[in-house]
Amino acid sequence: MELRQLKYFLSVAKNLNFTRSAAELFITQPTLSQQIAELEKEIGVQLFVRSTRKIKLTHAGTTLLGEAKILMNQFESAIALTQQADHTMAGRLRIGILGPSERRFLPAILTNFREKYPRIQLELKQFHLGTLDIAFSRDEIDIGFTLKMPNINSDLLSHLSYQNVYTDHLCLITPHIKNINSFKLQDCTQLANNSLVFMNRELGGRGLDDMLRILTNRGIHPSVLPTQNLDTTLLSIESGLGVSVFPRHVPEAYSSPNISVIDIDGEYVDIVMAWKKASENPLITAFVNELEQHLNSDTPEYASPYTMPS
Repeated sequence: MELRQLKYFLSVAKNLNFTRSAAELFITQPTLSQQIAELEKEIGVQLFVRSTRKIKLTHAGTTLLGEAKILMNQFESAIALTQQADHTMAGRLRIGILGPSERRFLPAILTNFREKYPRIQLELKQFHLGTLDIAFSRDEIDIGFTLKMPNINSDLLSHLSYQNVYTDHLCLITPHIKNINSFKLQDCTQLANNSLVFMNRELGGRGLDDMLRILTNRGIHPSVLPTQNLDTTLLSIESGLGVSVFPRHVPEAYSSPNISVIDIDGEYVDIVMAWKKASENPLITAFVNELEQHLNSDTPEYASPYTMPS
């Protein structure tokens, strides 16, 4: 049994609704259902009675609910006591960011972390996806917030550990479409002749391959129009030079009436915090604990970036 599974169980027990809990936890509903099923299998009891209209706790589930609350409170107390005992920790922590991905959660985490560890010097460095991967390989950063496609392994990422922060919907970004509500991606044969506007290979890295795969799987085989940065990419789309694929938080941050955004069914990306598996830097452990404490809080400072599928 993992602490994460207890967290998922507590959310479902509170909401008695998998869709609502998945949105609260920033994961997909199938992932949440699978984790609850694995928890039931591991401890050998049924925790919820499920029907088409509602779910409710079994007697065993009610018992676990009381114990899980105690365990979670003990865990949070242990973290707090450990942090208090280590208030003299000092040094430098280099944090790599992409930019739009972290705006909804990172300021609150950094503020709390600085209050607990005033002697730790924090350095933020912004990268593109491809250059952030390289920064890890060159030991230029200690922690990085990056994107990870579910169920896709990459040699570039195999040496890293992860903590999922939230899951975002991948979407197609196009020049403005007037009748957007009637637009269906699977019927969009006219996109076959459009360019995929994306950062060049050096900057976009593995992200370019992922985006091409998503479009190719839907019968769209675009040529690639390379750009030098995210702003140029979005401006090119506004100008009618092509289309692109990004997590939904990217066009939401750009917020332009001259583009249209269409969610791609079944395609998601995880926004994760990553660090080297081999690292023994205690500052990293302290920051990971701060993030986990933030994610376990009842009132996170950021909202889900999209509506979870039912």
